[in-house]
Amino acid sequence: MIKCLNETIPDSQVTVLHRYFDLNNTDLKRLGLKYPRVNIKEHPWFQERSSFLTTGFYFIFNALFFKILNKKKLLSEYDVLVDLNFIEPEKLVDKFALMIFIGVLFTLLSLKNTLSCDKPVVVCSATIGPYGNLFNKLAKNYLNKVDLITYREAYSQKYVDALGVKLPKKVLTGDLAFLMDPIKKEDIKQIASKLNINCDDSFIGITPAAMANSNFSEEINVKLLLDISNFIIKETDYNLIFMANTYQDVELQEKIYSAVDNQDRVLSLPFEYSASETKSIISLCDFFICSRFHALVASTSLGVPSIGLVSYSYNKFHGILGEMMGQDEYLLDIDENFNYETFLANFKSKILDVSQNKFEIAADLKKKEKLLKKQVLLNGKLIQDILRSN
Repeated sequence: MIKCLNETIPDSQVTVLHRYFDLNNTDLKRLGLKYPRVNIKEHPWFQERSSFLTTGFYFIFNALFFKILNKKKLLSEYDVLVDLNFIEPEKLVDKFALMIFIGVLFTLLSLKNTLSCDKPVVVCSATIGPYGNLFNKLAKNYLNKVDLITYREAYSQKYVDALGVKLPKKVLTGDLAFLMDPIKKEDIKQIASKLNINCDDSFIGITPAAMANSNFSEEINVKLLLDISNFIIKETDYNLIFMANTYQDVELQEKIYSAVDNQDRVLSLPFEYSASETKSIISLCDFFICSRFHALVASTSLGVPSIGLVSYSYNKFHGILGEMMGQDEYLLDIDENFNYETFLANFKSKILDVSQNKFEIAADLKKKEKLLKKQVLLNGKLIQDILRSN
């Protein structure tokens, strides 16, 4: 988002209201170093605490008594408020049903508080819905009061229209993460040297995801990626790099990595690198196998041919990576029709297909990435229009 605003409104002053606000937070330190003109402040009603229950209690308290606590004045200095908090619930992730319920509640109450500040509000680069009858009326009510909604895929656009949201301007743009730059080439070489990666070798990157629907247990998840890893080592000349996209996936990554044959051809990336550094390591790969959405955004935006295992957020994967990046052929759904042997055979076939056609796939991805980046930058231009009109 900051990069988008810097490129489209270079003289803007940006403040990030962060729920993980902590001066010792490594990610916030990196953000501050990369963008020294950006102010980073604690979020006025959403602060991560020591436990999920404590976080929820403080959030609900601050949200319900927002006006009484006079928190509106904390947002009065800004000319426009950009909400990046919209999440999409996922019916198939049934073991996280309570978390999804609370996540949607947090999202809608946050928007309610933001709207009460009497400033222009933008719901930006969002995936929205489906919420079900319980939250549909609330979503319709609050979304009709914002000034602008930008979507990152077409499904949300259709869903919000069906809800009856008619008042704000609504535009399909794209996912902001396509704008993230990798680090400089000389810095990539330094990291590669530190990890004993020979940049002349051929690599396949693998990113698992601990988050999955009930048809894809951790046991099956580990078995599938282990079978695929051993297949790649046996049938191809590629080496493997395992990398986690979130801290939640580190344990799963280690379980798979430690059981793979021929450990001399496998590397497990330590979970200590920034998003830009991890994206740079993905750039060293000939192609990529991934279960995490934003890791696939990183790989496809680099022109790295990729196979996506989709076990959550189907609308997001297929809407952005499938339709907008033209990669639906290489998204493999793990759903209620999942059959292990059939899926494994198809998976192996896709790996050989990508390996044979990687140059054509890479060229097509690079063309689409250029077009999509322009579309994503439209977020900043639309925000600039709001600033000018106010």
